[in-house]
Amino acid sequence: MQENNIKDTYDSVPYTSNPFAISSIFRLEAIAKMSGFEPAPHEKCRVLELGCSFGGNLMMSALRCPDSEFIGIDLSSEQIERGSKIVEQMGIKNLKLIQGDISQIAMGGGSREFGKKFDYIIVHGIYSWVPDFVKDAIFEVGKNYLSPHGLIYISYNTYPGWKGKDVLRDLMLFAAINETALSIAAAKDIAKAEIDANGELSAKNKLAMAKGFCT
Repeated sequence: MQENNIKDTYDSVPYTSNPFAISSIFRLEAIAKMSGFEPAPHEKCRVLELGCSFGGNLMMSALRCPDSEFIGIDLSSEQIERGSKIVEQMGIKNLKLIQGDISQIAMGGGSREFGKKFDYIIVHGIYSWVPDFVKDAIFEVGKNYLSPHGLIYISYNTYPGWKGKDVLRDLMLFAAINETALSIAAAKDIAKAEIDANGELSAKNKLAMAKGFCT
C-alpha cells in the first residue's frame, strides 16, 4: 500500500530530470582511478541508475558512450513513458528506461537486463527522501548487482549545508499535513482541489498549498 501511495504521488507530481556532473561515470571513473581502484572504462561499461526520473542524468552519457549500456529505473510509469519518448526521438539506442520498484529489484525481481552485473550504479537525489525500507533495498541492489570492480554512487543531503532547505521542507510538509484542518469544501474554493479516492486532497493540490504556505 505504501509503495502504491508513493508511486501515485510521483505520477501526479513529476519531478525534473537533468544531467548531474557530480554523478557522471566520467567523474566516478577518474576518482576511482586516483583512489587506486580499477573501474570499468566509461567507453564500454554497464550503468544502472535507480530513481532516474525520465532519464535526464543518463542521456548525455549514453550519447557520448555508444558502446556502453545504460539502464534507468523509476517507480513512476508517467516519468518512464515520458523519458522513453525522448530517448526514441533522440535516437539513443543504448539507453533503456524501465518502470520498476527498487524493493522488488533488490529481492531478485529485475527483468532480463539484470542478468549481468553493472559496473556503475548511480543513486542521486533520492536516498535522503525515501522510506527506510527503500534505503535498505538500495544497498541490496548494490550488493546483488554490482560487478567485482564496480562502483556505486549514493548522494546524501548532509548537515549543516542542507539544513536551510530541510527547514523549508518541514514547513511545506506541515502545511500539507494540516490541510485536514480545512473542510473539503473550503479547500475546493481555495485551491480548486482534486479529491482522491480516499477523500483527501491530491498530491498536486497538497504541493500547491505547501508552496502557498511558504510565500
